[in-house]
Amino acid sequence: MHARPPAGLLFALSTRADANAPRAGLVAGGIPVLVRQMRQLRALGVTDFLVLAAEGFAPLEARLTQEARRSGLSLVWATTPEPLAALVRERPLLALDEGLLIDERLLAAFDEAAGLHDYSAGPLLSQWSGRGGADGGLAFVPAGSIDPGRLSPSAARLPRDGRALSAAARTEAGRFDFSTIDTYAPSRRRRVPMLWRFPDSADSAQAATAELLAAAQKGCLDWPARFIHPPIENLLTRLLLPTPVTPNMLSLAIFFAGLFGAWLFATGQVWPAMILALVIGPLDGIDGKLARTRYEFSKWGDLEHVGDKIVEYLWYAGIAAWIGTAWAWAVCALIVFFALAEALQGEIFRRLTGRQLDDAGAIERRFRLISGRRNTFLWTLVPFGLAGLWDWGFVTIAAYAVATFFFVQLRFFVRLSSQFREDPAAIERNVAKTAYAFMPEKPQPAE
Repeated sequence: MHARPPAGLLFALSTRADANAPRAGLVAGGIPVLVRQMRQLRALGVTDFLVLAAEGFAPLEARLTQEARRSGLSLVWATTPEPLAALVRERPLLALDEGLLIDERLLAAFDEAAGLHDYSAGPLLSQWSGRGGADGGLAFVPAGSIDPGRLSPSAARLPRDGRALSAAARTEAGRFDFSTIDTYAPSRRRRVPMLWRFPDSADSAQAATAELLAAAQKGCLDWPARFIHPPIENLLTRLLLPTPVTPNMLSLAIFFAGLFGAWLFATGQVWPAMILALVIGPLDGIDGKLARTRYEFSKWGDLEHVGDKIVEYLWYAGIAAWIGTAWAWAVCALIVFFALAEALQGEIFRRLTGRQLDDAGAIERRFRLISGRRNTFLWTLVPFGLAGLWDWGFVTIAAYAVATFFFVQLRFFVRLSSQFREDPAAIERNVAKTAYAFMPEKPQPAE
C-alpha cells in the first residue's frame, strides 16, 4: 500500500520590484503566478496545498482560497513555520520556488523522475545546465527527510540555487537536468521553447504573458489557420485574458453561432452565412488559446471538437436544403461521410500512436496545409459564390473531401505499420494515455 501522496508546497514571501505587493501575485497569462502553480500541481494529482506566506497578502490569500474551493482542493495558508514543520514529518512534498513560471512539460518530466506515483524517490532538485547551471526551482522532498527544527519562513523558502533545501535535507538531494528534455510539444504539434521565468514586476509579467501566448499557438495547420487566423486570435485572446470569460463559455457561444449559421444557409441567406462561418474560423481558436495561456482546462474540453463537427456538417446540410435538389443532398452526404471518416481515422491514429496523423512526418505536415477541412472548404467555396456558382462549389468541396480521405488513408496505413514494426507494445500505452477526460475512469483493481 502506498504512502500518502505528496502535498504541494508554494511560497508567497517577497514583494515585487515595482510595488509593495506579493511577487507570487503578479498576473501573467491572465492569472496570478501562484494560481497557475496550483493548477499545474493539481494536474499532477496534488490535492493538498500549503502556502508559506508573509503577513499582509490577504487579497492573494483570498484569490487562492477561491481557486482551491472551486477546484475541490485543500489549502492551508501559513504565516508561521509550524504547519510546514508538522507537514514534513508525515507527507512528501512537491515544492515550486516562489514566483516561478514553469512549463508543464518540465513539471511532468520531474514528476516522472521523482517517482511521485509510487512516492519512493529520494530528495530531488531540478537543474537546468542550459540556464546557468543553477539548481532549484522545483523540489521533491520525501516525508521525514528535512529536519523541521531547521525550518523558518526565510530558510524554508527555496531560492533559485536550492541551497536552503541542500542545507535542510538529511541526505544530499539528487539532481534532474531539464536541459535534456525534448522541446517538441505533441499537443501543439511543433517545437515550443520551455517556459522558465521569475517575473518580479509588471513589465516582466507582461513579457511572460507574451511568451505564454506565443507558446499557445499550434503548429501543423491548414493555410487559413496558419496565415489568416493567428493575429485575430492573439488580439482577442489578450483582450479576454483579464476577464471572467472561460474557454467553455467561448466554446458554447461559438457553437450556437454556428447553429445560427446553419439556419442562415438553409433559409437562403448564403452570404451572411458565409461571412459568419469565415468569422467563426479564427474565433474557434480562441477558446484553446485562452485555456493554454491561462492554464484553465476542463474535462469537457474534448467535446468542443465534437461540437465543431456538428456545426460543420449542419452547414453542409443547410446548403443542400437551400439548393433543394436530390443531387445536392447526395453531395452533402458525400462531404459529411468522407470528412467524418477522415476525422475518425485521424482520431484512431492518435489513440494508437499518441500523435496526430497530420503531424506524423514531413509529408503529412505539408499536406495538412492544403488538406480538405472546414477552413479550406469554406475558402474554396468563396470564389464559386462570387461567380454565382454555388452548386459547382458544393460539388468541388465533395471532390476535395474524397481526395483528402484517400490520401490520408494511405498515410494512415504507412505510419501505423511503421509503428507496429518499431514498438508494438507502445500501442496499449498510448491508448491508456490518450483517454478522454470527460469519460469516467475505469475502476482500479483492489490491492
